[in-house]
Amino acid sequence: MSILALLGGSGGFFYWLDRYQNRMRIKIKIIDLGLFQNQGESKSTLIFEAENLGTKTTSLDSQILLYGFIPKVVQHEPAKKISCKKYVFQIESAERTLPPNVPKIIKAKADIDQMTPFLWFMTYIISPTRGKTCKIRVRSANKTEINFFQYVIELTAYILFNLLIEEKNT
Repeated sequence: MSILALLGGSGGFFYWLDRYQNRMRIKIKIIDLGLFQNQGESKSTLIFEAENLGTKTTSLDSQILLYGFIPKVVQHEPAKKISCKKYVFQIESAERTLPPNVPKIIKAKADIDQMTPFLWFMTYIISPTRGKTCKIRVRSANKTEINFFQYVIELTAYILFNLLIEEKNT
């Protein structure tokens, strides 16, 4: 009898399983990091592919945040070992809607400065209007995506021991 209460009570196991499988999620793949300005343009363009993995249509927030760290060797002021920079990319309103299970290329623009190409340990924060915020962590301008634990370990190694870990291209 207790098994029937577990399966049927408070919505049942299958109800909660369905809710979990059909939750709002987005999948992001960065195509261009947006660190460099194209010739003849005053703003830098971030290009990424977004896919809504949920069952209902959602849209993205109009702002995408980029946090990145500038190493000491390229900074002008020698007082700090590392400094954090923040950039805000704006998505045009017509491109923000994400239908379910359809990949879509999205472009966002931002004003950048001459230090942007030197960013390390970048975090792009992309927020849908419903669902969980997506954070993409990139080691450097070579587009190597890293997970949260690699990000924390490598950033800590740089701050404490001035050690930048770069993968070898084979």
